[in-house]
Amino acid sequence: MRQWFGSQVIFRPLLCLFTLSEIRMIFQYLVILLSGISVMTIGKLGKAPAVSFLIGILSANIVIVGSSLNFIGTFLVVLTAAIIIPSLKQDFQVADFMIVIGGTTAFMDLFATPFLTFPMVTLLLIIKKNHSNQCNTLKQGFILLFQSAIGWLSGYVILWMGKWLLASVALNTNCFLDAFNEFVNAGTMRPDYGPQTTTGMIRESLRLNFSAIFPVNLLQILNEKYSIHIEFIIILLIILWVIVNFILYKKGYIKLNNNGYLFCVILMMLSPYVWYLFINAHSFVHFWFSYRSQCATICSVSLLLGTTWTKNNND
Repeated sequence: MRQWFGSQVIFRPLLCLFTLSEIRMIFQYLVILLSGISVMTIGKLGKAPAVSFLIGILSANIVIVGSSLNFIGTFLVVLTAAIIIPSLKQDFQVADFMIVIGGTTAFMDLFATPFLTFPMVTLLLIIKKNHSNQCNTLKQGFILLFQSAIGWLSGYVILWMGKWLLASVALNTNCFLDAFNEFVNAGTMRPDYGPQTTTGMIRESLRLNFSAIFPVNLLQILNEKYSIHIEFIIILLIILWVIVNFILYKKGYIKLNNNGYLFCVILMMLSPYVWYLFINAHSFVHFWFSYRSQCATICSVSLLLGTTWTKNNND
């Protein structure tokens, strides 16, 4: 096996005491408990970030997440990070923190939703830095994202390669070559069903994953069963929100948030679709769990709606 699947460190001891159904119930309660604690902790950085984070994780159906031993690992990483980040000192090193997050992701995940931890934890770091006025300019935002990406990727690759090294020594085989071939296949393989062109696979991967996330999935059900096109109502409300805020901005009651902050949040909002673009076949076949990476998109949209404009205190 090329993955660590380190969640077994938790699961196996529990199997000595509980049945599989009981373990799933325990993890459901654990995820709900950590979600509550994380939201309260993020509340130290503001009500809007706390509510946005809650909406983000709820969009993935955390009850189902708690019952799945395959992809609960990455959610535990995100929830734990959410509890820790608000208490970090202002001068903490983003890259060092993300090395730990990336490495922990590689250890806990079974290549189910590995990308989830990068945008979600990065969003929390953005909120933390913005709260202490360290993400004001585009330059500061770019540096923050660069450090976060390099740190996460370094931690993920280093720990994953550590497994290959140990396996190569223990099994006397070249696991590096095997892992490389599997990585290539993940991006280029074609299942026996579905589109047979790269463009078609990308299109279907994006469509299936986007259709599975809440509230898009709910809108589809309402459209199919009751012909209620709520998406038009949502679009009208967003347009109204933009118009009202623009009028308030022109009158001097509110102002735009920092450019660096908005730049970072928008990129995190789009980042899951970059993953679906490159790992399109895997995302097509396994969309029923890979769609959860869009928690970062939902969280980002909520953040933009709640924090794009801030009260002008110059009066």
